[in-house]
Amino acid sequence: MNKLGTFDPNTNIAFLAFVLSIAVAAATWLPSVLKLFALYPFGWVVSRLFFIVMSLIKHRAEKDAIGDWNGRYFAFEGQQIRIHWDDETTWLVAKDIFDAIQRDPDAVERKKIRVRVGEAHYRDLPGVNEDCFSEYGVLKYFSSQREEDIRKLRRWLEREVFASVRKFREFGDERHERFKIERPAG
Repeated sequence: MNKLGTFDPNTNIAFLAFVLSIAVAAATWLPSVLKLFALYPFGWVVSRLFFIVMSLIKHRAEKDAIGDWNGRYFAFEGQQIRIHWDDETTWLVAKDIFDAIQRDPDAVERKKIRVRVGEAHYRDLPGVNEDCFSEYGVLKYFSSQREEDIRKLRRWLEREVFASVRKFREFGDERHERFKIERPAG
């Protein structure tokens, strides 16, 4: 860890190289009895390098496991809700919304939803290849529902998800730009 509390292998490696060079110099120039004291810094450097390598492996494993989705989903009561956004709209994957409210609409029901909320607010999103609700679309869909769990999900979406994405947009957050959907040209 560096002064800021973040992992910086370059700083650690530079320091270890310095200590190792002192240990090698001491082992070369010292009498044989004092060479044993040079083993301590050498052992410390080797053990430190081991921890750096293990930390790098751990960070790489975490990045591989969640890196693609980090910042692209929110969890509602243990249920993952994937989100996508472009310059104007926040999109939520419809399957995740339906799973959160424990519904599984068939093709006919999905067509009715599309008519009710509008084609522009419930559609197959290019680049995602799944049906998605826009922010307006999901709120309009929920407005006709009266169940408590749906009202709870709606409040959570308004207060947590949409508010966070608005902040990302407003402040030009790196996460907003990194995960933004690029609209196809034309």
